[in-house]
Amino acid sequence: MWRSTRVPIHCDSIHAAALFQGSLRSAIHEFKYNKQPFLAKSCAAVMLPFARGLPVPDLVIPVPLSRKRLRERRYNQSALLARQLAKALDVSLADDVVGRMHADMNQVGLDAKARWENVKSQFTVLHTAIAQIKDRRILLVDDVITTGATLNALAQILKKSGAASVHALTLGQTV
Repeated sequence: MWRSTRVPIHCDSIHAAALFQGSLRSAIHEFKYNKQPFLAKSCAAVMLPFARGLPVPDLVIPVPLSRKRLRERRYNQSALLARQLAKALDVSLADDVVGRMHADMNQVGLDAKARWENVKSQFTVLHTAIAQIKDRRILLVDDVITTGATLNALAQILKKSGAASVHALTLGQTV
């Protein structure tokens, strides 16, 4: 399980399936940057045993991309992972409840403080979706965790909007 003692943690738990190194790092880069969406199924299969070890969620929510990043990549890798996990867990996918307020600066290469500042006030729960997440157990899905800034920013707004719990799961964790 991922841990940090330096920052406030809004997630009930944060887990990574593997370390972001070696062949997993290469696979994530292919999946994320080289337009290889078919890798979602095998990547989600690596995450599935960890997802099954968490409290059963009511909803699976992926980390959203900005519109600009979505246009560049043509798909949201976290949404593809979340879709596979939701299907395997037989729970609802809610890929339209959280949005980004504005285009973010890329997190790659930023130190921890800059990452936290970068995602501050970045996300919003769509007004029409508040009833959908109220009192629900959420599984938040992303591809890689570095500092936890993105997952915690999302968990904070989900809980402020009434989510009962937010557990986060990523494919990789930076070393």
